[in-house]
Amino acid sequence: MSGMELKPEDRPDSVADWLDLLPVVKSAVDMPPKSKSWNWQTIWIGVSAIAAIVGFTVAFVVGLPTVLTWYQQHQNSTPKPTNLPTGGDRLPNTTK
Repeated sequence: MSGMELKPEDRPDSVADWLDLLPVVKSAVDMPPKSKSWNWQTIWIGVSAIAAIVGFTVAFVVGLPTVLTWYQQHQNSTPKPTNLPTGGDRLPNTTK
């Protein structure tokens, strides 16, 4: 609380003096970094993620040409309209 006094003469003169009043900051700065420990769950999550990425890549590489071939065959197999006359185009035969 002495670092937040209203009168400037009652507060610390520098940031270093102010930080000396905070034991949490001082101990956090002096602590060595925490080492990352690997457990089996972390390893299996990584292996599963890599397997999923490889699987999706293989499915895309194999599936894309198949889909494109099917699409091209589907476009070519649609019947094209012809100019054959329909029933309404002929005149009825009245010469009988």
